[in-house]
Amino acid sequence: MNKRDIVIIIFGLIILVAIIFISYFLPEKASNGEIIVLTDKQEYSPGDNLKVKIGNDTEDDICFSTCYPYFIERKEDQWITYKYKQCLEEDKVDSCVNAREVKAFELDLSSIGKGFHRLVIQACVGCKTHELFTKEKELISNQFIIK
Repeated sequence: MNKRDIVIIIFGLIILVAIIFISYFLPEKASNGEIIVLTDKQEYSPGDNLKVKIGNDTEDDICFSTCYPYFIERKEDQWITYKYKQCLEEDKVDSCVNAREVKAFELDLSSIGKGFHRLVIQACVGCKTHELFTKEKELISNQFIIK
């Protein structure tokens, strides 16, 4: 064996070890993914529409309620949830964000006052549409301001 053959064998072994290392640790990292809720802007004017993206980097689908898929909170001394009318229909699972996917929604801000706000989204994990909704997670967006 000459030097060139030894270098090729060593290089091949390094690549093989790297592939084994990545394939061993990557699934572990992916299963501990996060759910991220981000608005399209940090600042809105009254009457603007807010676009929110929900990124589901987990192994499970996450789904939302038909009654109140989200709540808007305003910052005072602490976070205060706006008052919502009681939902008169049965609270079921509505839309979902599949595992490892991103979904976007648009919300009307015309009835929301000025100040600092955030979204609080209630979700269930691994549930199916049209089942009764049971909150298992509370997802909180970044803060945004309405001027």
